[in-house]
Amino acid sequence: MAQHDLIADALKRAKRLANDGILRSSDLPPTDRPRLLRSGWLTRLVRGYYVLGTPGREGESGVWYGHDFRAFARLYLVDRFGREYCLSARDSIEVHIGEPALPAQIVVNTRKQSAKVALPFNSSILVIPGYLPDVIEDVDGFRVMSLA
Repeated sequence: MAQHDLIADALKRAKRLANDGILRSSDLPPTDRPRLLRSGWLTRLVRGYYVLGTPGREGESGVWYGHDFRAFARLYLVDRFGREYCLSARDSIEVHIGEPALPAQIVVNTRKQSAKVALPFNSSILVIPGYLPDVIEDVDGFRVMSLA
């Protein structure tokens, strides 16, 4: 089988397995990830997470802030914290009002230890331990503080 056919098959599988364009390394067959990375269809975000994109467009921040950051954050936060997190008050309001793009840094409240997850285009997720409100709502795939 020719290399371009192998890449095309890997891309079909990746598109089927992707969660809103985001893939976990565990979602991909072991031979597909290196093929898609080398050919530019896959870009590493953080250890274990990739975004499915278009070769030659890796440096465009508009797609990241307009869609991919939000899709990644949804998946990553649930994978890492389950239901034991909520976005900060500021970020909760942004989600409630339907702001299409997340800010460059989102702040996440959880009971886990603090951490900063560095992401492409100087974006990040800042995890701070401590306060989780009694009322947490699910809005647009995120756990957020209620407006009240």
